[in-house]
Amino acid sequence: PQLKLPKEKEINFFDIYYKEGKSWYKSQFPFDLSNDKVTGDFTPYYLYHPLSSKRAVSFNPDFKIIILLRNPVNRAISHYNMIKNRYSFDPFYERLTYFKQEILAQEAIEKKLLKYRFTYSEIHRHCSYLRRGIYLYQIKHWQQYFPKENFLIIKSEEFYNNPQKVLNKICDHLGINHFYNYDLNVNRFKGDYKEEINPEIVKKLKEFYEPYNIELENYLNMKFNW
Repeated sequence: PQLKLPKEKEINFFDIYYKEGKSWYKSQFPFDLSNDKVTGDFTPYYLYHPLSSKRAVSFNPDFKIIILLRNPVNRAISHYNMIKNRYSFDPFYERLTYFKQEILAQEAIEKKLLKYRFTYSEIHRHCSYLRRGIYLYQIKHWQQYFPKENFLIIKSEEFYNNPQKVLNKICDHLGINHFYNYDLNVNRFKGDYKEEINPEIVKKLKEFYEPYNIELENYLNMKFNW
């Protein structure tokens, strides 16, 4: 009851629609917010976009930030399946040798975004299935602008295994009352991709992400069984 949702779940203001201005952004939220009510923006791309954090802190330095971290191997495969038809990508197993090139290409695009303040790059957003699973540098980047106490980091497996417990954590982080009798059918958030995954792909992805995951665990003092 204390959490009021915006008009759209993913507003994409601090990444894509920043030129629309702050008044436009405010218009995306409910107007009936009283002192005990909160609202939020649920845009995953903010974490990855290099300009979002700086723009967000200039809007409100007291933002509470919640980050749901998924196994990067599963995230990469899901992301790839989602966009492969749009871009007529080769099968994933044919791209295993291009991991380094994929990362370098994304880094080059990111440098241009920072240099020229481009509002949007479709390739940066949609073709970043590999690099977006390197969570540590994204979190560190955001924590250059917001204090660590503003962040709540959640493991996706914890969310799916015990949604009520995670929901209570979120309420505590936001400073609102716990609420129950809520539809916690978390399976509706899962993608429906039936294609069988080549075990070699999973193996290569695990090897690729392993050193980054270890760094992430050390930085956050959290254990991820990835």
